[in-house]
Amino acid sequence: MRVVLTWGSSPSDLDSHLSYYPAGSGTHTYHISFGQKRFPSTGTTVAALDVDGTNAFGPETTSVYRLSSTGTYRFSVYNWSAGGTGTSLSSSGAIVRVYDSKGLRATFGVPAGRIGGLWTVFTMSRGVINPVNSVANLPNGSSSVP
Repeated sequence: MRVVLTWGSSPSDLDSHLSYYPAGSGTHTYHISFGQKRFPSTGTTVAALDVDGTNAFGPETTSVYRLSSTGTYRFSVYNWSAGGTGTSLSSSGAIVRVYDSKGLRATFGVPAGRIGGLWTVFTMSRGVINPVNSVANLPNGSSSVP
């Protein structure tokens, strides 16, 4: 699976976040973003942030090389430029495209007119993509994307 994020000229830096939660677990096994670009960091790569765009337009490309048949993946976009607040994420024109070995599986556009710096785009379980498509502030004033 490959997830590609693109956006307009503003804000300058949006960040892709992919988390994997094993079945029956409330915590993630890994969280791929600019802070941890590969899982695992040594050995065979299961998932990676292949391209980290930081100067408007993107792209940011996240790949999962070994999909699990159990558990849940969650993909989110964080507005790094605005510290996770305001309306610039919602007005960024951001688009997320999800691909698999057969081609384009899903396309999501950021909801317009929303306040917040975290766009939870979709979850995926057992190969089924479930749209979430919500924009909000980080929970409890946190500075860490869940």
